[in-house]
Amino acid sequence: MSDNEIRMVEAIPEAGRLVTKALGEVLRPFQLTVAQLEVLELLWRQGEVSQKAIIETRGVEAATVGTTLTRLERDGWIVRHADPVDGRGRIAKPSEKAIAAKDGIRAAVEQLEMKLRFADISEESLSAMVKNLRQL
Repeated sequence: MSDNEIRMVEAIPEAGRLVTKALGEVLRPFQLTVAQLEVLELLWRQGEVSQKAIIETRGVEAATVGTTLTRLERDGWIVRHADPVDGRGRIAKPSEKAIAAKDGIRAAVEQLEMKLRFADISEESLSAMVKNLRQL
């Protein structure tokens, strides 16, 4: 493996960490985490979603999703009720608070996305990086 390939392998996870950190800062005023936003985005798009579907969609452990949902419910972002099809399961939906805050949260995230788009990276470099990542 060449030095350039090694640097790219190291740079990709670092870039992900930095973007996640920046997104966390954007979400701080809303008292949300990146994981919580991912769940809220799913609920905003689909309405009511079973906990099982959230686990499958996000590809994370059931305990992690359970903790995230418990905190979202505790903080008033979601409402949960029993799944009428599977009595053991739970259904989550966005609360009135989440619905009311959706546009503000999305606007804050879009501001970060705009900053990232206009970072000092050439369009050619970005396109080449995306092309290479898709080939993986």
